[in-house]
Amino acid sequence: MPPLLLFYGNFMRTIVSGFFCLLLILSSFILYGQADDKLAVSVSSGYQEENLNWSLAGNIYGQNPNIYSELKWKRLAGPAASLNFKWNVLRIFFILGNYSYASITTGTVTDTDYGTDNRSSVIYHGDFNDNKGHTDLGYIGLGFKALNRKHWNVALGIGYTLAHQSLYILGVNGTNPTLNTRYATKWSGGFLKGYITWLITDKIKLQEEIVYSQLNYSANANWNLINQFAHPVSYTDEANGYGIYSDTRVVYKLAAKLEITINGGYHQSETGKGVDQLFLANGTSENTQFNKGVYNAYGLELGLVFMFE
Repeated sequence: MPPLLLFYGNFMRTIVSGFFCLLLILSSFILYGQADDKLAVSVSSGYQEENLNWSLAGNIYGQNPNIYSELKWKRLAGPAASLNFKWNVLRIFFILGNYSYASITTGTVTDTDYGTDNRSSVIYHGDFNDNKGHTDLGYIGLGFKALNRKHWNVALGIGYTLAHQSLYILGVNGTNPTLNTRYATKWSGGFLKGYITWLITDKIKLQEEIVYSQLNYSANANWNLINQFAHPVSYTDEANGYGIYSDTRVVYKLAAKLEITINGGYHQSETGKGVDQLFLANGTSENTQFNKGVYNAYGLELGLVFMFE
């Protein structure tokens, strides 16, 4: 992993460990503080498309060959929905949370094995479908209003995020009807978030959100048709990485307590080197190098924001 990302990793661990202490201190102010707390709740739905690829080396040292097996899930798409809240607990502090869910209704998978370095000498290649599964993500955090000007403002946030994927490898056009391989991932860690809001008119505003996350990646797989592998866990993957998320939102004020939004977001997460542990049916296990995992997604949603005092 690049030195700058390692620096961010150590920085994030220090900040996130202090976050919960700060939240406990602030809770006393929440209980005995001002009575004009405000809550904004938004619900939205739309479309999401995502990709995931990762590879393994031939041994734990990243050799023999340097890329032995490579899996690529491409254009996994389907309907998406999300729920967000923002609770203003003090003049400048607020608690924020989110849960989002996307179903996978269409997508493809390729599985390729190589005999020599740098993706040469293909010894196996398979094309498959993935038209089921899902992705979900949630986070909780604390934010504060850093700048507040007449036509624009800036807010910052910090917190913890957790995301899962449930992905499959399935037969194509009725072939391999019993193939039901599953690969389940988990991305978890702390995040830093920045918001910028521009007031275009009295009724229209533009919001930009940028998030950096320091993440732990873990996954497990059930390769259901390979009898030499153990079941239901055939192997596990572990690595550290990071994520970057950007969201652009246009907000129109319908009424004093109601807004309509349209937003588009892009998400990129990537790991460094890690460990893949293969479990065999005879009770033994083998380790090899997990080279890298790369995830990206984009989506478009339409939503409503309800405000309460």
